[in-house]
Amino acid sequence: MKIALVSDAYFDMCSTTSSHIAAALKGFQKLGHEVRIFTSDVNTKRTVVEDDFVAFPGVPSYSRAAQGVKVSSLLSISSYLDDFAPDIIHVFTFTMLSYMAVSYAIKNDI
Repeated sequence: MKIALVSDAYFDMCSTTSSHIAAALKGFQKLGHEVRIFTSDVNTKRTVVEDDFVAFPGVPSYSRAAQGVKVSSLLSISSYLDDFAPDIIHVFTFTMLSYMAVSYAIKNDI
């Protein structure tokens, strides 16, 4: 099964959310699932794609997530989800990135 984990709070964050995401990634992979994290990163100016994650350019935020995806990157999220073709989308934080992922899930009946 392909599982997308979505949260702005992953990189450069010392939080229970980032710890939970890391544990979910390892646990699902150990069970044989293909997992990819969709997140933001304030230290990148372009979208970075690796085996385990897609990191969109981020901006500092004063919300609970402490960072968010640059508005200019929001529209490209669905194309990266299309490329991964997840069976499940798990959202960890309530941000614009999460909203886009939930909208994608509804549109694609996931």
